[in-house]
Amino acid sequence: MPRAPCWLLIWLACALACPPDTYGGARCAPCPRHTTCPSGGQTARDCRCVSGFRCVYYKQVRAIVTLNTTLSAFQHDTGGVRSLFVSGIAAAGGVFPDQVTIQGVRPLATRRRLPAWHEILVRAELDGTEQLTQLDRHLTGLHLDDEWTTEVRVRVLPERGGSGA
Repeated sequence: MPRAPCWLLIWLACALACPPDTYGGARCAPCPRHTTCPSGGQTARDCRCVSGFRCVYYKQVRAIVTLNTTLSAFQHDTGGVRSLFVSGIAAAGGVFPDQVTIQGVRPLATRRRLPAWHEILVRAELDGTEQLTQLDRHLTGLHLDDEWTTEVRVRVLPERGGSGA
């Protein structure tokens, strides 16, 4: 197969690049307020704070975890199942439990369902971590499956003594 001319590759890279003040490659996301980014930004780390503000960059894991419990038991923390999940996923991420945010919980639709047995999907975010390790060990008897992604995030703070509006 013939190779594309160099000018075509450069044009494609420019055409696919995010415009200024956005990042992300294929799906461009806006930089946070009080930050700026040249065109072509790939992650939130490319968004830089403007004068009077400082940026704090951190990693965030978004996880979808399948648990062998009922939706009601999780919502009401029956037997401490919700508390166990939060502390277990925090331990697997190496963060404190207050760095775990549950984004949503829903029952998992399965073809085979035992009468008193249900599975749920829990969407959670962990701030300040890059990975989940030994989730099975931290969620003994509760964890069935998981998938997760890591994303760079930025928190914008006013400089001390600055206007910070």
